[in-house]
Amino acid sequence: MIGFGEVLKAVECPYISTGGHLTFLYYEVSKLKEPIVLELGVHEGFGSTVALLAGVNKATGHLYSVDVAECQGARKLYENEPNWTFTQSESVAFAKQW
Repeated sequence: MIGFGEVLKAVECPYISTGGHLTFLYYEVSKLKEPIVLELGVHEGFGSTVALLAGVNKATGHLYSVDVAECQGARKLYENEPNWTFTQSESVAFAKQW
């Protein structure tokens, strides 16, 4: 499962403009008890997705990610993550069924 080590790698990733928010997201989510987190916008999954997923894994929660694009890269990266669910949808349409 994705952990804090992956968050640190993402912070150093040259494709991410700033990594400070990633550690913040990780720590805030990991402090919650069994959090249910909704992420709108995934892109390739190297940024907020890895931080949020590491946080929910530590806190025994679940991350629901929604993006209008297929996000094949992220789906491949996290396909074996039991605490992650991806839905391809426009966010407003998804919110109506949430």
